[in-house]
Amino acid sequence: MNKKGVIKLLFVICLAGSLAACSDDDEKTGVSPEEITADYSNKLSDGENANLSLTYSGKELIGKSIKFETNDVKTAKITLGSILPHEAAAIVDNVALTNDGSNGYTFKGNATSALGTTFDYNGIVKKGNLALDITNVKIPVNSLGTLALVLNGDSEATTETVDGKRHRYTTYHQSLYLNTDNNGINSMELVLANVMLGPLLKSVVKDIIFNADGNITAKYAPLPEDFDFQKDIIQDGGIIRTDADWQISPVNLVSYFVVNGTELYLTPNIDMITRQVEQDAVSRSTGGSGIDGVTEALAQLNKWMSTGIKLTLKENPRKEFYVYKESASMTQHRKYEGDYVVYIDKDEIKAFVPLLKALLPVLLTPELQEQVNQATGGMIDIEDLVNTILEAVEGTETLEIGLFLNKN
Repeated sequence: MNKKGVIKLLFVICLAGSLAACSDDDEKTGVSPEEITADYSNKLSDGENANLSLTYSGKELIGKSIKFETNDVKTAKITLGSILPHEAAAIVDNVALTNDGSNGYTFKGNATSALGTTFDYNGIVKKGNLALDITNVKIPVNSLGTLALVLNGDSEATTETVDGKRHRYTTYHQSLYLNTDNNGINSMELVLANVMLGPLLKSVVKDIIFNADGNITAKYAPLPEDFDFQKDIIQDGGIIRTDADWQISPVNLVSYFVVNGTELYLTPNIDMITRQVEQDAVSRSTGGSGIDGVTEALAQLNKWMSTGIKLTLKENPRKEFYVYKESASMTQHRKYEGDYVVYIDKDEIKAFVPLLKALLPVLLTPELQEQVNQATGGMIDIEDLVNTILEAVEGTETLEIGLFLNKN
């Protein structure tokens, strides 16, 4: 064989080796870029077609979607859909892929989002399935920590006379914050705060925990099966709890994000909440009663949940005494316990009026209405009261409803 023939033979051998190597690699992975480039989702509506396994801070997270893209199975672009708080689409680019030798690719690393959230990720992608763990999430602007609900208690009042005029100083200890120019709602503030809603909140919520990863959890206690509104709330002013009664709510139900230190955005995960409600209903042997109505209302809420419900967080403007009412004979001063108030305002409330009306048949059971009727001697029809408040939303210039909170 001449020199040219030897060169041709060597070329053929090299070419064959390269093709064989490529063929071996294809057989080893069994996937191509087109087969793993896809939208992956684990929403309840996906049912058995869900193809995303996702955890956030070590716990399962459903109701989400991820777009995974690769052109060469060497690097990938991952778009996280509404997974990081307040970010509808967080992009992780140049993600290195490693062949796992079993028809898939693994990847891991850390990233910083456009809003400054840092996190670690670890996952594996195969044809038809993506698994991803997001851990060590830190959001610099979310540094509220644990805030304790101001618990309802007896008001404290003192009176003194100065230059022949009486001054009455009253300190209120209540959970409910209400600020409005609507006289009808204003006149009901103390009844709602100190007789009904405040004692009810005191019975079921203790602390609100703003976790560094954007999760909001709460220290709460379920209402007992023999709960009696008249006795436990109206008469006793709230259920007496022991330390053993309190438990921490599940994570990944509601996330939060703080903007400019004053805007607090809450984003409920509708799928997670719906599933939790269903699980709670089953555990209480209710047979799912009322779940369809709740699910339908939550589905309506889901349409509004792109960046979250906007609330305002600020230092308590009523922490020091202020003049509440003045007459010729007396000046009334008030102040309210609490380091902060967090509230939802009129513009946000208006959007939820249809939801609240949809929930009323579920929340205001005949049993509850009867208990309130007996407790108030027929003076308050709770359904009429709630409807009056909802209708008044349209006729107010100022309406802020929220909670008084203390640093813990």
